[in-house]
Amino acid sequence: MKFTELRTALSMKVEPIYLLHGTDDFLINKAIEMITKTFGASDITRYDETASAKDIAIASNTISMFGDKRAVIVRRVSDITLKEKEMSAYFKNPNPGCVLIFTSSAEKAPALGASGVSVVAVDCAPIIGTVLLKLIAKQVQEGGKNISEAGAAELAKYCNNNYSRIDNEITKLVNCVDAPIIDAKDIQALVTKQEQELPVYEYGNMLAKGNLAEAGRMLASLRTAGTDEYAIFGGLVSQFRRLYYSLSTTCENERVAKTLGCSPYAIMYARRDNRHLTDKITDIYHFALDLEYKIKSGQLSVESAVELLQMRVVGN
Repeated sequence: MKFTELRTALSMKVEPIYLLHGTDDFLINKAIEMITKTFGASDITRYDETASAKDIAIASNTISMFGDKRAVIVRRVSDITLKEKEMSAYFKNPNPGCVLIFTSSAEKAPALGASGVSVVAVDCAPIIGTVLLKLIAKQVQEGGKNISEAGAAELAKYCNNNYSRIDNEITKLVNCVDAPIIDAKDIQALVTKQEQELPVYEYGNMLAKGNLAEAGRMLASLRTAGTDEYAIFGGLVSQFRRLYYSLSTTCENERVAKTLGCSPYAIMYARRDNRHLTDKITDIYHFALDLEYKIKSGQLSVESAVELLQMRVVGN
């Protein structure tokens, strides 16, 4: 099932188990919100990839003390966990009072290979084409404005079809554009176009989240595409520099943005999404500066610096 088909499917029936897979984190989070809201879950248990199949099965079978509908969400589930005997047993006899949601960054849903398994896979790959433009238009309308077809196409192009970034930009556009209709000229004036920088940014974003598997895939993709190693390392340092200064000062967003040469919205989102990572970001940024010095002094190759920085981020 495609993400765009999920709303219609939910209007007919909420299935007991979902596997949300794909590389667009925004769509995965949106799908979780849609499923839990439609199901009416008020009791939610959350796990990450370290949860065992036994723990997940027990939590899914647990009845709420207050009789509420439950949701169990397991982020970055591994293929191994999905195939454990405890999971296979639960798949065949799921608790009707609970919706179990797995997420995976894999482009394709893993083959579970068991008869009677009732798991609905939802493809949360980045949306492109006319479907994306309609989604942009709908979200802009929910914000109280409209966007022209040319404006929606320009926004998609400027954001490389990445809906997580599109979502952030829509919030900014709705608040900053005075006219009732957002047009291409508004996109050109208010949205920073990112082409080569965006993949490096997304790679750094995966590192900051601690998702080594996806970060490794992105790094391999950058290198296969011939991206300069200095561009990769420099992009990471710039990203962690922005996060460090955003979190280490209480100055207003505009002042920090002017110092760093970026948008005040970038500072606002950095503070909003990474406040709990202040100590980690501080350590990583200082480590990156040390690596930068070693590159310039000839003590270290830039390729090795990228690998070491990745190891430091994930191991921190």
